[in-house]
Amino acid sequence: MQPPLYVKGLESDGQTEPIELRKLSRSSDEGERFSESWLQKLVDRNPRVLPIAELDEARFVDAITRNLRRGRRILLLVVGDGIREGAETLGEYLQLHAGFHIAFGLVEMPVFELPTGGDLVQPRVLARTVNIEHGIFVEPAPKSLMVRWPGPDDSPFSLGGCNQNGGFDTETVNWRANDFDLLDLAHEHLEGLARLVGGAVRKTRTPASWYVVMPDGKPPSAMDILQRRDDWIKLIPEYGGKLNKELQTRAA
Repeated sequence: MQPPLYVKGLESDGQTEPIELRKLSRSSDEGERFSESWLQKLVDRNPRVLPIAELDEARFVDAITRNLRRGRRILLLVVGDGIREGAETLGEYLQLHAGFHIAFGLVEMPVFELPTGGDLVQPRVLARTVNIEHGIFVEPAPKSLMVRWPGPDDSPFSLGGCNQNGGFDTETVNWRANDFDLLDLAHEHLEGLARLVGGAVRKTRTPASWYVVMPDGKPPSAMDILQRRDDWIKLIPEYGGKLNKELQTRAA
């Protein structure tokens, strides 16, 4: 369940195979396996760690499991009184796992015995806590994504489309229809889109520039349209069928 990356570089024999993280216990040579239940016990014993009056154990465990599985929002601290040199390579190893998003810190806490009794702990930060960068692949996208209906001579009619800002452009519905003197059908389709999103058609002085707006006067977003996806899909062939019928009538 846990990402197998925590102890790379910590092994004294030079092996590179990652092993399961273990919480070493002073009272047990075998140690205790790291688990969500162990974290729950830690929080229960130390209320200042998470100052919540009543902690929902189920949600706590689910959150830990989910974040470990996704490799996200993890704070990884290596703290000890004698950190070996190989531990510094852990940060480099984390960089190899592009999917993880980890804040990492390396803290050495040597313990000195005082002549008068007691111990003196002197924390030293060997590696600053940093966010280990995770790789993100972004596939190049077109400037817009237009929805079109086939027209004559391979010249499609626009049905609107999504722009780079997440908006849904409807003014383009008029353009090709205007070339064929079919603005009445384009305006009818705009009215249908307006009813779909609970908006209205903004009727400018130029009929070929009419477009749909929401009640706040702004154009609809792509999500406004997609929330009524099924109804929108029905509108498309209705408009396309009327275009085809009119064009066929003229051709005859």
